[in-house]
Amino acid sequence: MTNPGSDGNGVVLALTAPEVEALEAVRRGVGALAERPIDRESAVTAALELALIRLGEDFELPAADADAVRGGLDAMRSSWSRGNACLT
Repeated sequence: MTNPGSDGNGVVLALTAPEVEALEAVRRGVGALAERPIDRESAVTAALELALIRLGEDFELPAADADAVRGGLDAMRSSWSRGNACLT
């Protein structure tokens, strides 16, 4: 069974024009740092990574939520080969 907003393999996002513009800015910025072209999917991954890092390091979260944030970051990074579009 597929959840709404899912294609069976992951999440399908519907972005507004300003959100697409912001995603393009992330793509260009990460691409400049990586010194190579970055696709939109990698830009979303980089944005998620940064959000999880900021949540974990810059905010006081309840212990269970902090654990979930750390777990999400670890889970996301577990499948990466270094050199992906990650920011760290």
